[in-house]
Amino acid sequence: MKSDKLEETELAMLIGKITMEWNLVQDAVRYCFLMTMSGDVKAAAAILDAIKSDDTQRNVTLAAIQAAFDADDQIALRTKAAALLNSLGELSGKRNAFVHSSWTREGDGPIEVSAFLKKPHGSIHGMAPIAEGVETLRRLIDALDQVRNLIAEIQSAKRLQAHPPQSNPTDSADQARNKDAT
Repeated sequence: MKSDKLEETELAMLIGKITMEWNLVQDAVRYCFLMTMSGDVKAAAAILDAIKSDDTQRNVTLAAIQAAFDADDQIALRTKAAALLNSLGELSGKRNAFVHSSWTREGDGPIEVSAFLKKPHGSIHGMAPIAEGVETLRRLIDALDQVRNLIAEIQSAKRLQAHPPQSNPTDSADQARNKDAT
C-alpha cells in the first residue's frame, strides 16, 4: 500500500497538471477566436478579456466561427466546432469538480471529497480519486489535440476565403461543350 504522503503528493500534482492542461485548452480556444477574427490580436483580446466566463468565451468563439464560415461547403467545420466546444463544457465541469473539491483525509483513511456541511461536486465519486483525476487529465489532453486540429481547419478555411481556387476557363468551356453534346 502507498504511503499517505505519496498519495497526497500524487493528488496535489494531479490537481496541478489538470489545471495547467485546462489552461492550455482554454488558450487554444482563444486562439480559435483569434484565427476566426483574421488574426486581429488587439480586437480578439479586448473581446475575450471582457468576458470572464470560460463557457461564455467558448460560446462567443463558436458564434464567431458560425458567422465567419457560413458557406454551404463549411458545414463540416461549423458542426465540428459546435460539437467540440460544447463538449468542453462537460469537460469543464469534470475539471472544476476535481480541482475545486474539498479533498480531505481522516486519520489513516483514504483521501476523499469532504461533504461536511456542503454537497460534494456531483462528478467526483471519491472511491478512486487518483484514477478519476488521471481520466480527467487524459480527456483534457485529447481535447487539446482536438482544439489544435480545429485551429488548423480554421486556418485552412481562412486561406481558402482569402484565396479562393481559380476556375480554369478552358475547363468551363470544355464542360459547356460536353453538356451541349449530350
